[in-house]
Amino acid sequence: SAGWDRVKASGDAGGALSFASLLKQTEISRAKTIHRVLRRHGVRYVPLDAGACRKTRALLQNFAFLAELPLGAKGYLQSLAGLPDDRARVQRVTRDFAYVKNKGARDLLIELDLGRTLVAFDVRVLNLLKAAGAHVPDDVQMNKQRYEALQTAVVEQVCKPAGLSGAEFDRVLYRNYDEMISKLQKGT
Repeated sequence: SAGWDRVKASGDAGGALSFASLLKQTEISRAKTIHRVLRRHGVRYVPLDAGACRKTRALLQNFAFLAELPLGAKGYLQSLAGLPDDRARVQRVTRDFAYVKNKGARDLLIELDLGRTLVAFDVRVLNLLKAAGAHVPDDVQMNKQRYEALQTAVVEQVCKPAGLSGAEFDRVLYRNYDEMISKLQKGT
């Protein structure tokens, strides 16, 4: 998330990468803009060669998807909000967007406040769970069924008793990772 934080802090998210700005460009120019911004801010897994960059290709594809919708991104968000539950939203986002899988869909939905029961299992959250003694399958991030099972267990056994939603729990762990992992590793 540090790369994205740098993009937002620089103003590029609302400037060079704004929907309106990208919409005015040709696809080739759009690709160059996206790749240049990602590289400038040190976003992970963005190679020097724009043509070999999976993130750039995915962002172009996702942009085209949203641009083709009659009501654009706003309409898409409204349709997500109208789905019956968080699980349906995750399924929809992972189906509709390139490069967005289990964790990414949950991060997006949590950030948009469209996923209250969700937990985005990034490496930090998984490290905290393991340090606290939880059994975490090695392939949980890539295995949809294991991901769902772990999320359900965490929400039922940790979040609900603590009076937190999955999204609140996720953000508490994310924001307090350094302090929490240090205490767990020291046994305090």
